[in-house]
Amino acid sequence: MREKCGIFATLSENSAKKAYYALLALQHRGQESAGISVWRGRIRTVSGLGLVTDVFRGKELAKLRSNLAIAHVRYSTSGSLNETQPLETECCGMRIAVAHNGTLTNFRPLRERYEKLGVRFRHSVDSELLGISFLWHLRETGNEFEAMRAVFGEVKGAYSVALLFDGKILVARDPVGFRPLSYGTGDGHYFASE
Repeated sequence: MREKCGIFATLSENSAKKAYYALLALQHRGQESAGISVWRGRIRTVSGLGLVTDVFRGKELAKLRSNLAIAHVRYSTSGSLNETQPLETECCGMRIAVAHNGTLTNFRPLRERYEKLGVRFRHSVDSELLGISFLWHLRETGNEFEAMRAVFGEVKGAYSVALLFDGKILVARDPVGFRPLSYGTGDGHYFASE
């Protein structure tokens, strides 16, 4: 089944295990790849091609102990098939993991603009641009929310995104709300594209 990507983010105990079960529930949104990123003093990501149960076998989840996690199942709309998410990238001396659902319609001109400014992209997917733009503006403003506001003013398209950086998670959807992003609480905080 080829639908759209699914994303998940949580601040909770056993976040990787909860992300795993969330990805199983979101599997119908993407069956090409799956991945989970956590924060343990730095970003740690496990991702791969195939179904959630193919990627997370054996002790993979044990490597991801944390109370912060973002996760992704993919149906590719751009880039090569092997560009699994959450994808990690860096800019301005900072590192970030990005889980993204959607399409950025002005990806090419924005990427070219950042490349002219000296940014080196590691991936071919538009998802990386969200992370690069965020880190660029975070360096300029020093404030996560101002940086995200600048991203909203810069990128065009329909998207929901979860960003993991510096022991924090930031989630957002496009200003029009075309891509869904739900929020729930209980024994933690949870965000999902469905």
